[in-house]
Amino acid sequence: MNFLGHSRISMEIDIKTMYGNFTGDFYKGRLENLKLPSDVKNGLFLHRKIDSISDTGNILTEKIDKKFSIFRGVISDIIIDHFLALEWEKLFNEDLNDSIKMVYRELDKYRDIYTKDFTEVYNWISRNNILYSYKNPENIKRTFTGISKRVRKGNILTEAYDELIKKYDLFHRLAIEEFRRTADTVRAEYTPLTDKSAVKGNSIL
Repeated sequence: MNFLGHSRISMEIDIKTMYGNFTGDFYKGRLENLKLPSDVKNGLFLHRKIDSISDTGNILTEKIDKKFSIFRGVISDIIIDHFLALEWEKLFNEDLNDSIKMVYRELDKYRDIYTKDFTEVYNWISRNNILYSYKNPENIKRTFTGISKRVRKGNILTEAYDELIKKYDLFHRLAIEEFRRTADTVRAEYTPLTDKSAVKGNSIL
């Protein structure tokens, strides 16, 4: 799942993991080698746990046309965020804008350690209210188009919006089911790291 899905799971598990979970794709390498606060490391660990679970047995990805090949996971992530945004109030009994403001407040606490790449992404997200904009299918179309221009052999992503519209009702149901499957599994399996544990032998660290 994408930014919104990761954020929701941090809200449910431990709000202090928000920054690391949100920025998980911007920090590479083993956690014990990263000089970061423990809450951030826990968030990075949570992010990797979510991705590991979501990448295995993803019921939405399986229904995306195989022609999208290596991009099926990316498409699935964005589609999940679309339907989470669309159904936020119903699913979580919270106002989406209020939840997004909470995300920004948590991220702002760590401004002094933003990576250069994340600073650019965060400015774009906040300036354009991207998390809220995911409610609108047309904005999802723009997202797919934008990614298609940034990645190698990404032209196929210009067809992802048509795939979404063609299977909209099916994807709606599966996106919510996949989020719940991932969130429930993470809640059952996630344990915060201890100072000792940048746990040797754990492949997702």
